[in-house]
Amino acid sequence: MSGRQADCRYTPRETDSISTPGVSSHEPSVSPGRSHGSSDHPPSPAPSMGAPERPVAHEPFLDPSLHESVNLSHTELYVHLLRGKEMFNLSEYPGDYTSNIARGLEIGVSFPYVLHQLLAYSSRHLAALHSHPEQSAIYTRRAVALQTRAVSLFNATHAAAEVDASNCVPAVLFSATLSHHVLVDTLAVRDGDLDAFLARWVHCTHVHRGVYSVAMASWPLLMESEMGPLLAMQRGFTSRVPRGDDCARARAMLDAADGLTADEREACREALRRLQIGFDAALWEDEQAKHRYQMIFSWVMMASPVFAALLAAKRPQALVVLGYYAWLLHCARHLWQVRDSGAYILAMIAAYLGPEWDHWLEQPMAQVPVPACPE
Repeated sequence: MSGRQADCRYTPRETDSISTPGVSSHEPSVSPGRSHGSSDHPPSPAPSMGAPERPVAHEPFLDPSLHESVNLSHTELYVHLLRGKEMFNLSEYPGDYTSNIARGLEIGVSFPYVLHQLLAYSSRHLAALHSHPEQSAIYTRRAVALQTRAVSLFNATHAAAEVDASNCVPAVLFSATLSHHVLVDTLAVRDGDLDAFLARWVHCTHVHRGVYSVAMASWPLLMESEMGPLLAMQRGFTSRVPRGDDCARARAMLDAADGLTADEREACREALRRLQIGFDAALWEDEQAKHRYQMIFSWVMMASPVFAALLAAKRPQALVVLGYYAWLLHCARHLWQVRDSGAYILAMIAAYLGPEWDHWLEQPMAQVPVPACPE
């Protein structure tokens, strides 16, 4: 059973982590049966006088697979991936974490780009956990190298490839994990430059949009696959009817806004509708709900190209909507991916728009402690 033709390739920006030059994906490794300074061949066993000669095929030390390197750095990332249950806490998923990760790793054996990206995200998580700058930098470099390799493998495998039942699941799994990784990188930078942040943000929406494109190109196949229950859960969440009025003032701003086309106004309204679903979950639902902060990830993935273009142009109405997203981020500031990014983003937006837009930002500004200027 085959699906539609889809160009699933990812094109990194020059400033992106996945295109950082000068980083090798090769980590120090240890080879079994070999000591430091030894030759490239394992030592021959001492001859046994009078012993019958065994068949060569039964000699375990002649099995080529036994001479492959064991990379201890990657093994550490593998173990951490299995144990770091908060790593994907911006997503809702059926079943238990360990079983889902084990299945992802199993898929990665057949599709190496999935394995490389999973290990890259594991390294990125370790970088965020370490308070020592030098150790954090080591894990960040490993994450960059592994992600670079993952993207290269994915593009080589899926260049103009037909989406079918054999590759749709690994393609979506890779794309989703890459998107989580890029979101973490986007929220982590603190340079105080709104233009630079918006450029990173627009690129982030582009990468996330790739998840949506890959999924839509193979939707019937995915719904029949093992990912069907997960996708059904996520679609059920994002298609909810908003209940609260946390975004009421921003909606009033859009109703009265001049200079927006009908498509631009609708793109901003749709972004606000999804944000209200996010506030309904984050502010009013049970703290143990798996989807409580899912909209932080889903909102970026579902941002329309029209809305992204408005942000790139620094249109005030779109920046106000982004300010409400900053408030949603602040609700999840205890999560490792988010931290103080909400306050940081809102401070940049408020400083750029000036006092005349304070009325429309009053709700998020009342909930988020904003510094006088981003550091």
